Amino acid sequence: MNRLIKLILIFIAYGLSLSATAQRQVAVYVSGDQEEAIKKVLGSKMVTYITNTDGFTAIERTVDFLNAMQAEQDYQTSGEVSNTQIVKLGQQFGARYVAVVDVSELFGELFVSARLIDVQTATIESSFESSSQATSMSALTDLANKVADGLILGPKRKAEAKAREERERKAAEEQARINKQRLAEENRRAQLRAQAINNLMPANAINVNGKIMINKVFPAQFSIGEDNKVKVEYNLPPGFTVADATFLSQLANQNILRYMPKGYYVVVDWQPHPISDYSKFKYGSMEGDWYISSYFKLETSDNVSSLRNRSRMVTTKKRGGRLQIEVSRDVYAIAVRDFFTESEIQAEMNRISSRY
Repeated sequence: MNRLIKLILIFIAYGLSLSATAQRQVAVYVSGDQEEAIKKVLGSKMVTYITNTDGFTAIERTVDFLNAMQAEQDYQTSGEVSNTQIVKLGQQFGARYVAVVDVSELFGELFVSARLIDVQTATIESSFESSSQATSMSALTDLANKVADGLILGPKRKAEAKAREERERKAAEEQARINKQRLAEENRRAQLRAQAINNLMPANAINVNGKIMINKVFPAQFSIGEDNKVKVEYNLPPGFTVADATFLSQLANQNILRYMPKGYYVVVDWQPHPISDYSKFKYGSMEGDWYISSYFKLETSDNVSSLRNRSRMVTTKKRGGRLQIEVSRDVYAIAVRDFFTESEIQAEMNRISSRY
C-alpha cells in the first residue's frame, strides 16, 4: 500500500512539473515587410534568448508552428493573423504564450514592435518596442535580445519591482509602527521618571547643577555640651550635608544667594573651636571666643566675600558658675545632596507602576 501511495505521489509531482513547464512555453512569430532572412534571424535569436531565460522555454515544434502561422496569414486577405487565430494555434501547439513580433524599416532603422499574448486568457500580457540600425549580425542579435528581454522579463521585473515596493512599504509601515510605539514608550517612561523624581524631591528642594538643594537656610543652633565645649547643629534633612565652597560660588554666580539672609555661611561641617591664643581664651573655664573655619560671608544681595579661613562666631562667659553663650553671630548652612541615583529613581518608578 505504501509503495502504491509513493508511486501515485510521484506521478502527481511529475504531472505538476509538466504542467508548470507547459505554462512557461513561448512560441515566437515574426511578421512584417522585411525580407525573410531578417525575420528568420530575429525570430531565431529571440527563441534562443527565451530558451536561456530561467522559467521560460520555446515550444518544441517551432517550425510547425511558424508554418501554421504563415499558412493562416496567407489565407487571410489582409495579410495579418487575428489574435483569436493566434490563441487557437498557440493552444494547438501547447504554448502558454505567443510572442507576435512585427518588424519594419523606418528612417533607415529596423523598428520592432512585439506583444506577448496569453493563450489561456487571450489577453496581451505585455508589449515592447525598440529600434536599431541593425547593420550587422551582432547588431541584429542585440536588437532581438533586447526585444525578447523587454517582452518576457519586463513584466517579471515590473512585478518584482511592485512586490519589492510593497515589501518596502509594509516594512516602512512596520518600522513607523515600531518607532511610534517606541516613542510612546519613551514618552511614558520619561513622564514616569519625571513623576518619580518629583515624588522623591523633598519639600522646598530645587535642582542646582546636578545637586539637590533645600531652597532655604538652616540657622546654626549653638549650645554648650557636657564637656563645656560649644556645639553647633543645623538640623539638616536626612541624607543632606553642608554645601561646599564650590557650590556656594556657583550659587553666587547664578544670583541665587540674593534671596538668602545676610550673614556667615559655613562650607564645612566643623564644630566651633577656641582660639589657640592663651591670652585671649581661658582654657580653664572655657570662656572666650570660639571660631568656625572655612565660610563665606554674605554681605549684600550681590556681593559674597571670598572664602575666609577663620572668624569668631561665639563668645562664652561664665555666669552663676555655668558657662553660657554670651554673643553669637548669624551663621547659616545650606543643605545639599547628590542627585538621586538611578536605582532610587527606578525603585520609585516601580512603586508608581505597581499602583496601576
